[in-house]
Amino acid sequence: MAYSDQFTPEEWQQLLDTPALVGAAVMVCSGSGLGTMKEAFALTRGLLDIPPSFAANGLVQAVVEARQQGEASATSWQDGYQQMELDEFLRSVLDQCKALTALLATPARAADADGFKRWVLGIGERVASAAREGGFLGI
Repeated sequence: MAYSDQFTPEEWQQLLDTPALVGAAVMVCSGSGLGTMKEAFALTRGLLDIPPSFAANGLVQAVVEARQQGEASATSWQDGYQQMELDEFLRSVLDQCKALTALLATPARAADADGFKRWVLGIGERVASAAREGGFLGI
């Protein structure tokens, strides 16, 4: 049985979308100008690579594999968020994270839930540290 079969299609889409939303939220808050390309690259790498510390996490593996195979459509989340003001977008991403936490709170999903949440947090941290900020041209 595929890992995605443990979730409804809407829940699975939420699992696919939330890591990208977290990274996008960090990008729009940074205002780093030239660093945005580095942040975008860091976000893409974070969504498609499994760090060694998460190699045994079945949920992280399943989400990354689904993204690598193109299962996660960018339009699944972009359409609803592109017209939002910044503060509305950030509140929406926070709500999405809370919903994800609730989704993963069931005992049957507890084994991989903590690692998945740490992986999502790591994506945000990776994006945040991708571009140097401050000084002249980020130097």
